[in-house]
Formats: sequence, C-alpha cells, structure tokens
Amino acid sequence: MNRSENQREVDKTAYWLPTRKDLTDSGVEYASRQSDMSSFLSQINATPSDTWTDANSPAFTASATALISETDKVVAGQQDVRTAVENISAAIGKAIKAAGS
Repeated sequence: MNRSENQREVDKTAYWLPTRKDLTDSGVEYASRQSDMSSFLSQINATPSDTWTDANSPAFTASATALISETDKVVAGQQDVRTAVENISAAIGKAIKAAGS
C-alpha cells in the first residue's frame, strides 16, 4: 500500500491530495470530470433552498481542538477518561460562551 505507485493510484482515484513528498514533488494526474461538474452546477439553482440546510458553529474549532488535545492525553496515559470528558465539556462550554452562541 505504501509504495509510491500504489499511493499515487489511491490519490488519483479517490481525488485525495497527496501528502507524501515524493508524490507532491512529482504530482498526481487527476481525471477531468467536467461533464459531472457541469451537471452538478446546473442543479444548484434547481434545488429548492428549503430542501437543504447550512449548519455551522463558531464554537466548533475550539471544541474540536479540545477534543483532540484531551484524547491525546488519554492515549498517552497522562490522564483518565473521566478527566478528559470533564475537560472537554468545560472547554466546549467556554467556546460556546466566547462565540456568543
């Protein structure tokens, strides 16, 4: 799987951006699918706005960062799960308050 040719094929077929230096230096050739993109774009205005929603939270980034940080501490054996959950909950509350949500 980690041979260059295998990773290049995975990147190309899945439309992933290469993260390996040897692949970013040499590039990955992606298939052009303009007809698919044109079809997608033509449908945007035809889709009634009440059939889809947009959801986001200004507190998401800080909350996700806390989750990652606290999970890292658990995996590294630096704290127990209960403490991590308490810290994550507190960080999310703080992020929501700071975001005014």
